[in-house]
Amino acid sequence: MDQDKPTVPYEHYAHEFTHGEWMQLMIHFYRGEMNRATVWRQRLDVTTNWAVATTAGMISFTLGNPQAPPETILLSVVICLIMLHIEARRYMYYDIWRSRLRMIERGLISPALWKGSAERELEREPEWRRLLADDLHEAHFHMPYMEAFGRRLQRNYIWLLVVNYGAWLLKLETWPQKATSLADFVAHAAAWGLPGSVVLLLASLALLFAVFFSRIATRHRYAHGEALPFHHAPDQDRWGVV
Repeated sequence: MDQDKPTVPYEHYAHEFTHGEWMQLMIHFYRGEMNRATVWRQRLDVTTNWAVATTAGMISFTLGNPQAPPETILLSVVICLIMLHIEARRYMYYDIWRSRLRMIERGLISPALWKGSAERELEREPEWRRLLADDLHEAHFHMPYMEAFGRRLQRNYIWLLVVNYGAWLLKLETWPQKATSLADFVAHAAAWGLPGSVVLLLASLALLFAVFFSRIATRHRYAHGEALPFHHAPDQDRWGVV
């Protein structure tokens, strides 16, 4: 039982910090978390760059090679989805360090800059300290995988899918020969034993589903502390002109 466990004095783990020592600790901790967030933010850019390079390469190959069938674009789509999965996982890790930074900025740095902010945050000081300590003791993701997947899809990858879809349609117009009518264009889309009209319908529905899914997956906002949408405020015109 809990009451039977021996009580270990706090001094066995750390001494009572002075205010100056605590501030030094928070400064170095903030710098460390900033470095972590920067590294993981760069890793997000790497996967996006891979997806962009893959899309550009596959589209160039498909459109520039008369023998390449339109289905070649499907390989680019598959690679984009794999990169999206990897990037969603990396985004979840990035959000750990980002949310810690925002907690320190709101709970410590903002009150230090303005007394009004300190009055608002004073009653929440024990809460953010406890939350930060618990997260350091046992780190966990602050957003579910579906939200991370939907956010990266909505902000980056949906445009790559649109580009792949447009390149596929362009290839249909010229393969295996130039289409002279709408019927020829639809017939060029036939693949895997399916008529062209069915393939066109399935591809269009898949793209629409990706757009719809990106909205549904992000309808609940678990990633708190991110920049809010633009809102014109009285001080907005003064920003940057001090």
